[in-house]
Amino acid sequence: MKTLYLHMGFGKTASTSVQATLAKNEGLIDVSYPRFLDLKNRKMQSHFNMLTSLFSDSPQTFRDNILNNFDSEEVNSFYEKVLDEILSETNDIILSSETIPSFNRNELRKLLAKLNNSEFKIRPIAFVRSPYSSLNSVLQQKAKSGGVIDFNNLPSFSVSEDVKKLISIFPNSEFYPFELVCKHENGPAGFFLDLIGVKEQSNIEFVSDNKGIGNKSTRFINELNKVYPSIQSGKPNSIRKGRYYLDLSFDSDKFSLTKREYEQVKSLLDEENNRLYELLGEGFTDKKYTFSEEYQFSLLDAKNLVEVAKGESEFVKEFAYTYLKNMGVRDTELLLQLFQKKDHFDASFCIETALLLESIDLRKANQLMQIAFKHRPNGPRVIKKLKQYEIALSKNKVKL
Repeated sequence: MKTLYLHMGFGKTASTSVQATLAKNEGLIDVSYPRFLDLKNRKMQSHFNMLTSLFSDSPQTFRDNILNNFDSEEVNSFYEKVLDEILSETNDIILSSETIPSFNRNELRKLLAKLNNSEFKIRPIAFVRSPYSSLNSVLQQKAKSGGVIDFNNLPSFSVSEDVKKLISIFPNSEFYPFELVCKHENGPAGFFLDLIGVKEQSNIEFVSDNKGIGNKSTRFINELNKVYPSIQSGKPNSIRKGRYYLDLSFDSDKFSLTKREYEQVKSLLDEENNRLYELLGEGFTDKKYTFSEEYQFSLLDAKNLVEVAKGESEFVKEFAYTYLKNMGVRDTELLLQLFQKKDHFDASFCIETALLLESIDLRKANQLMQIAFKHRPNGPRVIKKLKQYEIALSKNKVKL
C-alpha cells in the first residue's frame, strides 16, 4: 500500500528547512514531494497555505488569505483540485504543514476524512520542542510575522494539549524531541529523510532556512508592529507595501525571555513539562532555562540597526529613526544615514532633525529646514528658525 508521510511540524522545528530540502532535491528522493503553482503563479514550497485554508473552519480569517487578497471560496476550490491531484499520485508522497497541530479537532477530522478517502496509508510525523524552547520560538515567529507580543501579559499556551489532540485524531502519530532531531549529522532535514527511508544522504543538498533573529532585533520588530501592524481592520496594511514578514537582524544574541518575563509563565511551564513527561517522556521536557538580559541599547546596537534598516522599506527606516531617538541616540550623523537615499523628507522629520543638528552642523540644519519650508511655507517655527539660521550663518560667513 502507498504511504502518505504527513509531516505536521510542530511550528518552529525547522519545518521550512525540511520543506526546502525536499523541494531542492526533487528527483533524488524516491518519495514524491508534490509542489504546485498557487493563484499568484508562485511555486509553493510547502503545503501550509493549502491545508490550513482548505480545512479551516473560517478560511476567510486565515492570515495568508487576507494578505494575498484571496477570496476564501475561490482559493479553497482551487486547493481542493490541487489536493485531489496530489492524492491521485501512484508513488509514496509527503504532505508538510507545520500548522496542523494548531488545527482544532473538527479541522483535524476533516483533514483525516479527506486523506482516508485516498488509497494511502497515513504515517503522521511530528517534531516537538520542549515547552520553554517552544514558547521562545513561537513568540519570536509572531513578531517576525507581523504580530505583537505583550511582554507584560504573555499568552497561555499548551504543547501538551496539541499533542493529545493529534493522538486523539491520528492515534499512530510519531513524536520526536526536537533536541534529538537536531543532533542528526544533517540536521532536522536529515533526520526526516532517515524516517522516510532515505538513509544514503551524501548526494542530498541540504537547505537551512527561516533562521532566528537576535533578541534586540525581535523586540525592535515587535515595537514596529505595534505602530505598523501587518493587518489593519481585516485588510493588509498598505503602508507596509507587502513587507508583512520581517526577519531583519542587527544583533546576534539568541532571543529568549528575561528572568522577569519568565516568572509570569513559570507555573504554566512547570505544568506543561509534567504533562509532556507523562505523555511522551523525559526527552520532551526542558532541561534548563536560559534568559536574556534586561533590555539595554548601546551605541553599537544603534549603528548596527542603522546599517540594516537603511536598506529597508521607508516605514522601517522611519520607525527606526523614531525608535533610536526614543532610545536616547543623539548622533545625528548616524540618524541621517537612514535617509541617504530618501527622495522625500517629510516636514516633521526635517524640523526635528534640524533642531538636533543645529548645534553641530548649522549648514546642514539650514538645508533640512529649507526642505521643511517647501512643505510648510506658512509654518511659524520653520520661518523663525530659517531667519535665525540665516543670521548665524552670515555672521560665520558660511555659504547657504
